[in-house]
Amino acid sequence: MDLTGSIIARDCPEAWFLCLRAILVEGRRYTIDKGSFAGHDRIELDWVNLCLTHPSNRPLSPQLPPYLPDVIAPVTDTQIEEYAQTLLQYHPVGRADYHYGEFLNPQVDEVIRQYKEGGFNSNRLCMMLGDMHSVFAYRDETGQREVHSPCLRVVDTAIRDGALHFYCYFRSWDAWAGLPSNLGGLALLMEFMAEILEVSVGMLRACSKGLHLYDFEETWARAVCEEVG
Repeated sequence: MDLTGSIIARDCPEAWFLCLRAILVEGRRYTIDKGSFAGHDRIELDWVNLCLTHPSNRPLSPQLPPYLPDVIAPVTDTQIEEYAQTLLQYHPVGRADYHYGEFLNPQVDEVIRQYKEGGFNSNRLCMMLGDMHSVFAYRDETGQREVHSPCLRVVDTAIRDGALHFYCYFRSWDAWAGLPSNLGGLALLMEFMAEILEVSVGMLRACSKGLHLYDFEETWARAVCEEVG
């Protein structure tokens, strides 16, 4: 990874591995004061700019070598397909505080409509998740209830040279389990939209100022990186 935080990967599994390695080599370790797993250590990159050149490559999920019996793959292709369906569901069954589908569902159809009716040369079609009220929701947090707000905040879109591209921003991003699920689900969402728009799937770009591993994930990540690369 260079000084701009850039990681270029061919597909979702390669992106997962490269991100794990970058965190272990260059991440900053600290103890979490507030938020998920408060009191645990987290190793985090201050900034990452990830580009997948072929996000639709299969498999979408990480494939671990069989000689790592103590490390379980964080997600399967079947689970990614199920997760992708929730991105399009307005009332999915899931976490009480939010689900990405409640934000994306109304916007996906509108983005498709505007591209089909207004043409592909537009910079307007950016899908937002969460709102200004998200930060105030933490006021209602108690010792018995942790309040969550969306980690994925932006899914911007563009169609260039006959291909649909995604540009995403995560305020916080768990590299071990969250990243492979999110990237795979977004890749499938790209395929869904591209098919309707009759364009190809382009590049999937994602950035975050908080791509991290929790302390209880570190041993698994090190085992993968030592064996795979």
